[in-house]
Amino acid sequence: MERVKRIFKYTAVNLKGSRIKGYCYDTNINKLKIDLRNKGYFLLDLKMKRKSFKGLFYKKVTFQDLSVFCNGLSTMIDSGISISQAFSIIRDLNNKKQIKESLYEIDKSVSKGETIYLGMKRFSGIYPTFMIEMIKLGEESGNLDEVLKKLSQYYEKRSKISVKIKTLIIYPMLVFVTSIFMIIFVMMKIIPQFMEILNCSGGELPIITRFVLFFYTFIKTNIIQINIVLFSFIGVIYIYSNTPGGRTYLDSLKMKIPLFNKFYNKLIISRFSISMGILVSSGVIIVKALEITQSILLNKVVERKVMIAAEDIKKGESIYYSFRKQRIGDDLFLALVKTGEESGNLDNMLLKAGEIFEDDVAEILKKVIALIEPITILFLAFFIGAFVIAALMPVFSIMDSIG
Repeated sequence: MERVKRIFKYTAVNLKGSRIKGYCYDTNINKLKIDLRNKGYFLLDLKMKRKSFKGLFYKKVTFQDLSVFCNGLSTMIDSGISISQAFSIIRDLNNKKQIKESLYEIDKSVSKGETIYLGMKRFSGIYPTFMIEMIKLGEESGNLDEVLKKLSQYYEKRSKISVKIKTLIIYPMLVFVTSIFMIIFVMMKIIPQFMEILNCSGGELPIITRFVLFFYTFIKTNIIQINIVLFSFIGVIYIYSNTPGGRTYLDSLKMKIPLFNKFYNKLIISRFSISMGILVSSGVIIVKALEITQSILLNKVVERKVMIAAEDIKKGESIYYSFRKQRIGDDLFLALVKTGEESGNLDNMLLKAGEIFEDDVAEILKKVIALIEPITILFLAFFIGAFVIAALMPVFSIMDSIG
């Protein structure tokens, strides 16, 4: 993989005191000084661009950003606007610093005769491999505007699915966090106030109350050890998930977890089918299309299967047989691939398969989102109710005995 180049922001001044600002790569600093000197400017300040704390959370380039970018660039190219002007307009309208800064550098490289593909490849941390390769294809075929339209539609679909998945995850997470804070509040504020009363009341406490008191005492006594174990566990999981073996194992686990695996496998196949369909319909040979597509699957197990299938196809095996041997997709997907391959209509069959699985994913998400609200409310009611009952039952017993 090409090394990610650091970007520096520079300020230069001439003898009249006029200042200019811009950006350059770490590998071009000496060339920058020479270019500025030839124009009568002297380098005044040079600082590496660093990610701000805010940028870590709010400035990530999303699928929606990519869709808007591709759609805007396609529209302007189709209207006869030059690439340089189009980049300038997008920079002015876009609110993502990564895109603004990258387009500034890409525009500079294009003005020197380089392709958009080469310019974007230097910013592979911002622009996905699939998008970069598709733009290369568009430039080579002379249909860049059409390719950009396809990319815009592709990332729009991915954005909608991504938003639905985030909605599915965020709501129960908010309920869970709320439950934790309410339980902590009960344990830290309410239970201590009743501890002395409960201890002096005599008699046997209800089982649920004894359990809550035991849980409270255990947490209070071992809070440091619990935190050490918890953060150590999270650290080990994080480190393991970033190793090749760990990533492969976790990706394999995602495909086997009951209930979740059906949704996840359909999501992978829909992404694979649509990407392959777009590439093949754009004239990319099947082996090259597989090599490009495997980079966007985000699953090491499926990526390996795809690359093995590509090697088998190189050796002369049919696409259908290669996919079936590696168990890529279910029977419906394989049937559509076989039909497309035999009829010479593979691109349309792949796109059709992508639409089918995309609809399945959307339907599953719709059902799960409809169920998640009542389930999380019941979860919250059960735990909070258990703690409240545990705290109040002995109090009611004392009041009855006094009465």
